[in-house]
Formats: sequence, C-alpha cells, structure tokens
Amino acid sequence: MHPKLVEPYTKYSLDAYLRGLKKSADHKHNFLFNLGILSILVFIVTFTLYLKYRERNDVDAKIKKENEKRDFLINYLQLYQSMKSSYIV
Repeated sequence: MHPKLVEPYTKYSLDAYLRGLKKSADHKHNFLFNLGILSILVFIVTFTLYLKYRERNDVDAKIKKENEKRDFLINYLQLYQSMKSSYIV
C-alpha cells in the first residue's frame, strides 16, 4: 500500500475551497464581459440616435440642400431652353 501524504478531509476541503474560488472568478469574468458588451451596445445605439437627431434638426443644412436642388433644376431648365431654342433657329 502507498502512503498518503494528505489526509482525506484536507484534500476535500481544499478541493471545495478551490472550486468556490473558480466559480467566483468565472462569475466575475462573466459579469465584466456582459457589462462591457452592454456598454458598447448602449454607446452604438446612443451615437446612432444622436447622428440621426442632429441630421434631422439641422436647419442650415436643410436650407442649403433645398437651395442646391433649386439651383440644379434652374440650371437644367435653362440648359434645356437654350438647347430647344438653338434647334428651332
């Protein structure tokens, strides 16, 4: 028979203690991972909504865009009229 260097109760108590430490470490790592993923998700959603809100309420940009549309149409109509008058002559 082989000699036992560690008593069975000591082995059992150390095993239980180490299992508890591993469980608490896993719980801590899972919590930190979930918190990190949640914060990234909240940041992405918040940033997207901020950009949408900023684009929607930018009055100067709306006015500039409408002016560009109007100028484009006016230039296109003038070009069309000049082409039409050149064909008639």
